[in-house]
Amino acid sequence: MKSLFLIWVVLFAGHFTPTREFPLNEYPILISYKADIKPRKNQDYRRTEYVKLFIHPTESIFIDNKLWLLNRTSKRNLSPQDRAREVSMIGLPYFRFYLVKDYRENSTSIIEEHLNGGHNAFKQNSMTTESWTILNSSDSTIVGLKAYKAECQLGGRTWIAWFTPEIPISDGPYKFSGLPGLILKLDSTEGDFSFHISGIQKQLPTEDLPDIPTYNLLSENKFKEIQQMISDNPFAKFQSKGNKIEGNITVGDKVMTQEEYILFLKNDRKNSNYIEEN
Repeated sequence: MKSLFLIWVVLFAGHFTPTREFPLNEYPILISYKADIKPRKNQDYRRTEYVKLFIHPTESIFIDNKLWLLNRTSKRNLSPQDRAREVSMIGLPYFRFYLVKDYRENSTSIIEEHLNGGHNAFKQNSMTTESWTILNSSDSTIVGLKAYKAECQLGGRTWIAWFTPEIPISDGPYKFSGLPGLILKLDSTEGDFSFHISGIQKQLPTEDLPDIPTYNLLSENKFKEIQQMISDNPFAKFQSKGNKIEGNITVGDKVMTQEEYILFLKNDRKNSNYIEEN
C-alpha cells in the first residue's frame, strides 16, 4: 500500500504527468455522472440516477439532475398549472440537497430545504490527501483517461475511487475530493452505490448554472435535529407553509389515517439505504 503523500511526490516527479492538456481556463466546467443505487436494504431493486458537478475556479456545486431541473423550472415564468405539470414530469430528486465545496477554505456545505420553504446549511471540512490511500501503482483506462485506484472511509462505508491526473481537478461526486485528479469512478465496496463519469462540458453557459438558494448556516447538530423532525413528520414541510392535511391517505390498496401513515413511514425508513450510514 502506498501513502497518498508518496503518490503526490511521484506526481510532481513526472510519473503522473498528464498525457494531454486539460484547459482549466474554460470555466465553468460541468462533470456529469451516472449513479447506480440500491435504495432499499431489504430489496435487490436498483435505480439509476444522474448527478452533476459544476466546477468553478474557487468552488464546485454537486447537485442531483432532477433538483437541477427543478431549479431551472423555478426561474421560468410559468403559470401555476404549467409549473405543476413540469414539476410532476421531473419527479423527486434522490439527493435533495445542494453540496458546495469551497476550494479556498477547504470546506463542504450541505444546503437543504427545511421548513417554510427556507433552506438551512451546515459546514464541515472537506476531504484531503490524508483521507485516502492509494491501493497500488497499476493503472487502468476509463473513458480514454489513465486512472489510478484509491480507497477511503466515509459515512460508515469503504469507498474505492479511480481518479485521473490528466484532469488536474481535485474533486468528485458528493463529498469526495482530495485526490491528485478528478474522480472518474467511485464505488462503495458492498455495491450499494456507484458513480461513473458520463460527460464533460467546458465553458458552460451561465444560464445552465444552478442558483444556490439563500440559507441559514447552522451547527451540524441543529441542522440534523431539524432534519430529523421533518423525517418524523412527513407533513411538516407542507404544514409549515400554511397548508392543511385533511382526511385519510391511501397507499396502494390500503387506507390509513394520518397517524397510521406516519407510523408506516417510520417503519419503512428503517430499510432506507442512505449514502452515509452514520
